[in-house]
Amino acid sequence: MDIQAFDDDPGWIEYTIPERKIPIAVLVTLVVLGELFFPGVTVWFVENAGRDLGEWLLIIAPKLGVLVVMTAIHEGIHYLASKRQGHSPQFGITLQKTLWLLKEPVPYVVTLQEQISRREMIRALIAPLIVIDAIALGALLLPLSGDVIYYAKLVLVVNTAGSMQDLYNVIRLLRLPDEAVFMNIDDGEIRTFYSIQDDENTAEP
Repeated sequence: MDIQAFDDDPGWIEYTIPERKIPIAVLVTLVVLGELFFPGVTVWFVENAGRDLGEWLLIIAPKLGVLVVMTAIHEGIHYLASKRQGHSPQFGITLQKTLWLLKEPVPYVVTLQEQISRREMIRALIAPLIVIDAIALGALLLPLSGDVIYYAKLVLVVNTAGSMQDLYNVIRLLRLPDEAVFMNIDDGEIRTFYSIQDDENTAEP
């Protein structure tokens, strides 16, 4: 189906997310979990905000490498979860508003032009949060070195905060009937539509 068919068919409703609210949820989660696992980190960031770019790169370079790998694994889990359910997902990069309200390149995984059930969507969305956080939490329970514990905490904080959009979508999908089906369309940007077989239940969540 092309995009015009979805726009013209009242049986399909476009699924949208609040772009401004998600970065706020990410920031709040970062601050709360950051202070829980790294007490005083918020004050440290404020006090060091005046450092030049070179100094910041020296400080964050090792951490940035770990987070890049974590992001790749996060998206890879989305991919594998979709693939395991019989779909044909693909990787991409989009410009998306982030914490700084500027558009930055963000990797994503999407399945295009295929009907996806509500349950399949939920499983694919929540998988990285469950898998990565479970591994990080497990590492915290083991007698590992200080460096490993530090990076396990970092991964736990950043992965949880970075999963806020996935979690938001899961909560919304849980409010829809189980009969809901979804389809993603590439219209220059990824647009998602959903349909519910029972017309009496068709409503924007």
